[in-house]
Amino acid sequence: MENMKLVVDLRYVVPPIINLAKPWAPDDHPNLNNEIFLMACLFLVIATLLFRFISVKFPLTPTVEPLRLKAGDFSAPLTLSLLASLFLPSSLFWHVFPMLVILSPWYEMLLDLLRRFIFWFGQTLRAIPDLIVICISTQRPHGDELEGNNETNV
Repeated sequence: MENMKLVVDLRYVVPPIINLAKPWAPDDHPNLNNEIFLMACLFLVIATLLFRFISVKFPLTPTVEPLRLKAGDFSAPLTLSLLASLFLPSSLFWHVFPMLVILSPWYEMLLDLLRRFIFWFGQTLRAIPDLIVICISTQRPHGDELEGNNETNV
């Protein structure tokens, strides 16, 4: 049997750490005039962009293999898990994150199925015939005209 290489993308460790650290984040609004705060925000934005596009693969096999960095490896499930860790409550995040990790190898296939379903649904909606409804409104006579019409009809 050939040696099977198991690697783990270390980027998937970051969203749970962010979610676990959320309860200790300060609730008050930061001072936007503080230069240290602005530099920290700039660093976090750059780190997040690099985090999304550079994978860090750690080998799990007992053989000696180097740590691999790969640029241009954008991962949509990872981005979704990062957004989930930031915006979802902890109880919901711990239900969503394992599903994203489990489904990540089949992401392309699931996305293709979703695209086909949306295309099929759009074609089905286009196949429904148009129904044209015409509304005609007529002006009702005012009260004086009604009384005059009743006298002449008698």
